[in-house]
Amino acid sequence: MANPTNFNDPLFLHMSDAPGMTIVSEQLTGVEDYGIWSRVMLIALRAKNKTAFIDGTGIVYSSDASTVWSDLKDQFDKVNGSRIFLIHRELGRLTQGNTTISVYFCKLKQLWDQYSSLVTLPSCECAAVRKYVEYDQQHRLLQFLMGLNDSICMFEAKY
Repeated sequence: MANPTNFNDPLFLHMSDAPGMTIVSEQLTGVEDYGIWSRVMLIALRAKNKTAFIDGTGIVYSSDASTVWSDLKDQFDKVNGSRIFLIHRELGRLTQGNTTISVYFCKLKQLWDQYSSLVTLPSCECAAVRKYVEYDQQHRLLQFLMGLNDSICMFEAKY
């Protein structure tokens, strides 16, 4: 039974928690949106301290919910090569154009986030992963700079 004063207990129910309440607006409709749905759902469950219900860490019914979560992942977490291709093509074609730098950066960031939801890195802290993360950050910086208007790049190059 949950301790009514222990907010860290996953069984703790806040006043805003209600059965049948929708905690995310993103709906899982198929393979194409599993990555985004999964991230949104995990963020919502972390915010409510309820991830123990899906990660199998020993809550009373976690084995069932963990199995359901795993089955959802097996069913929908398919890397879609055509979507990855389309994201890369959009990234290659995206330029600042007549937008502000912040609008341009937000469009880039959205594409990078979509790509990251499809292709995840291992979560270890090994040197190879750190080097890949550094490479990825440098690659993103170069993508950003290459898409800037020439007048901005020329101005920055003078100084």
